[in-house]
Amino acid sequence: MRKKILFLAIMMLMMVCMQVSAQSNDLDNVTVQVTLNNGSKINGKLIDATFANFLEPSYGYYLNTLQSVKVSTQRGKKEVTYDANDVKSLKLTSNGESTEYLSLYNIKNFTWPKNLIPGNTKHFWPVVYKGKNIIGFGLLANQTSVVGISSYVHRHSMAFAYCKKGDAVAVVYYVPMKGASGEKAIMRRCFARFPNMHDYLKSKDFSWKEFKKNPLSVLTTLEEKL
Repeated sequence: MRKKILFLAIMMLMMVCMQVSAQSNDLDNVTVQVTLNNGSKINGKLIDATFANFLEPSYGYYLNTLQSVKVSTQRGKKEVTYDANDVKSLKLTSNGESTEYLSLYNIKNFTWPKNLIPGNTKHFWPVVYKGKNIIGFGLLANQTSVVGISSYVHRHSMAFAYCKKGDAVAVVYYVPMKGASGEKAIMRRCFARFPNMHDYLKSKDFSWKEFKKNPLSVLTTLEEKL
């Protein structure tokens, strides 16, 4: 239940940011803390935001998240735009609820997750799990498929990703897709750089049914096997 509430909070915060971009007057209470690459922190109010819509190659979904924020600093009310390519992380707070975002690359298209070859651009990835060595992320995901002449099917889901602390690249390991084939093989590839984890996912100890109830549970197991 706690995880479901957390996922809902992320989606609500994304909608908050979109409303900011639409010049809503109800968002004066959204604050931002930006952590620069040198470790220094900037605090202020969220004035505007831009969003990224980028392809995740393993599952073929487009992921949606923040790309940049415009912040009015508390000192002098100066407005500054911070892009994911230029900072380490940020934290958005609205009505007492905070979400942390790390600035990371997605995996480059047509490469294997185990190689961690970065794409061209960093994005802000919202944190939903934070362990000693592993960090988990949850992003909104969508896919549009052509099913006939001028006929399309739109799918919406949530992508689950992770990185090892210190990595510059996030790996999407699961996107719930009803009736999809090959999901297990895709997920095993996403953990292939950890041999013990790869073997566990192929063993009888791993329950796909239980995993689907809580996709973050696999990150706890990864922590134990590092």
